[in-house]
Amino acid sequence: MKRTWSFKQVQGILWAVMIVALAAIMTILSTIFYRNSRQEYLHTVNSMAENYASDFDRDIGSLKKLVDSIYINDGSFYRLLRPGASEFEWFGATYHLQNTLESAAGSLDFMGGLFVYDAGKHSMRSRYSSYPAAAETVELNQALRDALCAFPDKKRNIQICFQCRSEDYYIYGWRTRNIYLGYIINLSRYNYEKLERTQGLAFVQNGTLLTHTPDISFDCSEAANCWESQDATIEKDGIAYSAKPISIPDMQMVFFQKSGVRMSLWKQTDFWVFLFLTVMVIVAVMYSFNRLIQWSMFTPVMHLAKRLQTMKAGEDKQQDSAQPSRIHIAEIDRINEQMNAMLDEIHSLQDRQYQEKMRADHAQLQYYQLQINPHFYLNCMNTVSTLIEDGRTAEARDLIYALSSHFRYVFRDRKTLVPLAEEMKEVRDYCNIYTIKGGFPILLEGKVSAEAEKTGVPILAIETFVENSIKHVKKNGFILRIIVQAECVQDEEGKNLTRIRISDNGAGYPENVLADLNREVTDFAYSSQHVGIDNVRYRLSLLYGDRAKIYFYNAPFGGAVTEMTLPETEYESSDC
Repeated sequence: MKRTWSFKQVQGILWAVMIVALAAIMTILSTIFYRNSRQEYLHTVNSMAENYASDFDRDIGSLKKLVDSIYINDGSFYRLLRPGASEFEWFGATYHLQNTLESAAGSLDFMGGLFVYDAGKHSMRSRYSSYPAAAETVELNQALRDALCAFPDKKRNIQICFQCRSEDYYIYGWRTRNIYLGYIINLSRYNYEKLERTQGLAFVQNGTLLTHTPDISFDCSEAANCWESQDATIEKDGIAYSAKPISIPDMQMVFFQKSGVRMSLWKQTDFWVFLFLTVMVIVAVMYSFNRLIQWSMFTPVMHLAKRLQTMKAGEDKQQDSAQPSRIHIAEIDRINEQMNAMLDEIHSLQDRQYQEKMRADHAQLQYYQLQINPHFYLNCMNTVSTLIEDGRTAEARDLIYALSSHFRYVFRDRKTLVPLAEEMKEVRDYCNIYTIKGGFPILLEGKVSAEAEKTGVPILAIETFVENSIKHVKKNGFILRIIVQAECVQDEEGKNLTRIRISDNGAGYPENVLADLNREVTDFAYSSQHVGIDNVRYRLSLLYGDRAKIYFYNAPFGGAVTEMTLPETEYESSDC
């Protein structure tokens, strides 16, 4: 039993294999990318932490050297320490020290400064850098004074951490007698302006978070855990932390940053390998898929060619000369079967076309036959004879001219369309014949635009309805009025149409006839009732299909109305 595969099944298997292969490759290489990127990122964080710790130690060392230099070498400081110094000497010493402090503080590129505090006189002399802090100078000096006053009296070397306006400060200095000399640095705002928005610094003292950079949008409590890692770089909850020891005893600086892949893919060898493998896999799959498509399209075409060749040779239609395939695709087999059915139906389609042509020819034949009305012709001849016998030769001549023009129009070379102007001329000739023959007046009004006169209409498309109005006049002495209107219009889609309206002042269509006239045209069959109208409706259907519309109704004040809407077709003469 042969195994039949659906084309969708084969296509699905190929795509599944491709997706699984690509997913496996992407998973492996994505893992490699992530590992390399994470290691590179943590290494970058560690390097940045080392740089910030080194900068901090350098800044602290510079301030410490400056303080030590003043403490050891500055004469003004020693005059300030001298017992029994006069007020003049004290003011002079503090003035010179203040200038020294101001010169040193002006060179700082972080929030910090230097101070001299005389506890005996409760006098504070300090100078800070231009970098802003949360506290004002007066408030900061007061907090600094309180921290120094709380320092134990027995200790000479000063190292204090205190808070002011929720920001942490570190003090280093010396105390001799009641004179304090040192520097102060804002730990919370250290290098604040140099940090990016995703970065921050924290200071951990004895395993407790002391302070961190303000205005950071994520939790910094994890920074305290880095104290136990001893100079390690860790990553947790999308934040990388790196702790580094600094020159302040029992204190570490922790640099932290939001995690993110910071690498250039075009510089990664793995990326190019991945790209190459991906392209190769896609090319291979698409090549196989393309071959399958070509084969699936080529097989039905070859089958059709072989089948047409056998049919042309007159062989049995069931013979299939196509080469057997080892793979049976359900859709291809179905295509071959449909082609066989299609070829078998060609003859029946030809027969149907022939029958359609026969019906069209029958309608054309009946159209001619309807126009050769023996009674109409004989009555016209009798009328001519009567007019001549009565000596009314002018009227007889007019009748003969009108009759000859009518028959010339009816029996002209067969054409599908005629100019609307010619159709209107035939209508006038036909009305003249009945006026002369019947002896009752016919008022024909033609309201046709100049543009509409050039359009083509089916022959006798208007004359048939005019004739119908004349035949149904029942009253003697009745003046029949027939109005023919034609204009060029556009539909909602902007297509050009020719709208024709034929109306009279007669009795109108019977109600039972209107429903029959407005039915959809599906076929033409001879009928003894309104034969000419059915003939026109069928010919319109053959010429235009559903693009032509024809409606029958009665006017509100009496009279039959026929409206036709035809696609606008400019008449082109085919006469030689």
